[in-house]
Amino acid sequence: MHTRLVARRLPPERLERAFALVRALDPALSVGRWRAFAMGAGQQSPGETGITVLETPDGYLHALFSWRRVDRLLEGPPLVAENLAAADLGAGGQTASRLAAAMEEQARAVSGHNLRVELGRQSRHERRPGAGPRRPISSRRLSDPRLLHRGR
Repeated sequence: MHTRLVARRLPPERLERAFALVRALDPALSVGRWRAFAMGAGQQSPGETGITVLETPDGYLHALFSWRRVDRLLEGPPLVAENLAAADLGAGGQTASRLAAAMEEQARAVSGHNLRVELGRQSRHERRPGAGPRRPISSRRLSDPRLLHRGR
């Protein structure tokens, strides 16, 4: 069964529902810390930061990511996507590909052509001593013709 997933900005009234998904990033995360982070994302400059969710038309959350536009001297203004959390329950295996497409769509809308996806450190329960800082897992120019013809 394939469930249609819709990408949209996380509305403030859905913060509590999204918290269950976000806790997958770190089970020790407090609801107060999540609220403060989520309320700050997009409040000061809506075109610069935000949180995007993937949900079914009836409102069931499957995934989310936070994003921010940064200005880099050599790359131009990439969109940095981070804090990825997903659950593929009943979505027919499409959550990961739809999440990637949503990040690309957000990058096109906000920065025009660059997307950088960063994975954070592991949760404090899984973290190895001396684990390094955030690392990019993907950084690419969306106008690269090889990306436009990859057969979805």
